[in-house]
Amino acid sequence: MNRSNLESTSTERNHLHEGARYLLILSCSKRKTSLLGQWPAIQIYDGPIYRALRKRLKALDLSLVDICIISAKYELITAESMMEHYDCQMTAERAVELRDVVLSELVKMIQNRSYKEILINLGSIYRATIYGIEKYVPSGTQLTFTSGGIGRKTSQTISWLERVASVGLNSKEIR
Repeated sequence: MNRSNLESTSTERNHLHEGARYLLILSCSKRKTSLLGQWPAIQIYDGPIYRALRKRLKALDLSLVDICIISAKYELITAESMMEHYDCQMTAERAVELRDVVLSELVKMIQNRSYKEILINLGSIYRATIYGIEKYVPSGTQLTFTSGGIGRKTSQTISWLERVASVGLNSKEIR
């Protein structure tokens, strides 16, 4: 494929998905890297999903994906939010305390952006922070919750990210 065909394909792909965004919502991780000082959240958290994400970030085009993290200490942050190590465990009580703030911020994001799909990878305690989110998701937006154990949830999330990253690359989708 020559350069002009590559540029044309890229332009068509961008036009095809213009305005379409994807949202991934994760919980923070008890396990953290040994980095000292302030770092982006995605570099500090070191649970299975974060290791899998970091491993794939360079290979996947995630420019259309917003990654939000629910943190027992920092409430709702992005993967790029600067933070330091901390030790604060999410409890059922803390999840209820955070619910109004976290849900309010997520609703603002959902209303201000045209999300095509939202994937939520949260354990049961963290889900309490977004209880009722379904009623704020527009009818044209696909909302999916991961299920199962940590390994299965990580696999579902990575598969979703790989699919989202390849959206528009399929020649049948580009017209």
